[in-house]
Amino acid sequence: MSMRDLSMFKPSWYDPPSGWMYGLPKAWPKGLERTQENIEIQLTLDGYPDKDVSFAARHCRFGGTYG
Repeated sequence: MSMRDLSMFKPSWYDPPSGWMYGLPKAWPKGLERTQENIEIQLTLDGYPDKDVSFAARHCRFGGTYG
């Protein structure tokens, strides 16, 4: 079994813990780098509660494609 190169992963959606309560999962903006800071900003923009953003950003699921 071969390992996929994670640098080739292109996220298309993201889903934080309890995201369903805030209308998530949602599309991940095309071309936006998946950094802790960007995840926190996107969570805030998408209506996730400020008090939980840091935790959610560390435990977010992403779906997408390789290539």
